[in-house]
Amino acid sequence: MKQSLATVRKRQQRILDYFENETNLGVTDLSQRLGVSELTIRRDYTYLESKGLVKRYHGGAQRVENANQGIVNYDDKHTQNLATKKKIAQAVISYIKDNDTVFINGGTTTMEVIKLLTNKEITIVTNHVAAFTFFNQSKAKLFCSGGEYNPVTKSYSGPLATCFLDKMIANVCILGVNGITMQEGITTAYFQETLVNEEFINRTNGLVVVVADGSKVGKTFGFNTATIDRVDIIVTDSSADKDELERLQTRGVKIILVDDQSPK
Repeated sequence: MKQSLATVRKRQQRILDYFENETNLGVTDLSQRLGVSELTIRRDYTYLESKGLVKRYHGGAQRVENANQGIVNYDDKHTQNLATKKKIAQAVISYIKDNDTVFINGGTTTMEVIKLLTNKEITIVTNHVAAFTFFNQSKAKLFCSGGEYNPVTKSYSGPLATCFLDKMIANVCILGVNGITMQEGITTAYFQETLVNEEFINRTNGLVVVVADGSKVGKTFGFNTATIDRVDIIVTDSSADKDELERLQTRGVKIILVDDQSPK
């Protein structure tokens, strides 16, 4: 029976978790640990090698050091295009009403959204590590997923995060991305975050809103979170690739542009 993409991704995540503590893993050993065929493990290794996460050899694979070097550190990203991110956040909050339950993932743009939502009578569910710092005097309720802490992206991911989200249902999802295109949909630079982002989208019974400054539009990273058909609205700025925006609109996505008049 063909496995779902979510099942495959979770297994591949477990493989990467093993590589956190082990340099080399044989196909036979790993198949026994995970209770799947050696052919399945070989396929997983082929996929992970194509993403630069492992290097295959006869009978096994070894981890690749600095596999996540394409990720920009959160602190470095925070000040990039900050004025635009604030305007994007301001545009987004009009889609959130009192009593809504809102999924918000990690990211510098989504943090600007969270800052503006603390005085709304809503429930926020997030994997953003720093979200709690804005909730000392707040009308909003905050649930943080927990999970494996990633100091690069300042977010939680892994099985604990996805298990937590499996108990939640939201009617709005606000998603920050590394890249978005009509062809590849939502993509990220960090494999583990795709599982959390997928869970956010799959457990939303309402709008899925992508927030992305113009530099993200037209870019593709290594790991796919969702096809563009799962996105209702993209909020970005006028620096975004106009041809790509037109392609996205042909798939029924609503595009909202905010004007950024700050110096480049």
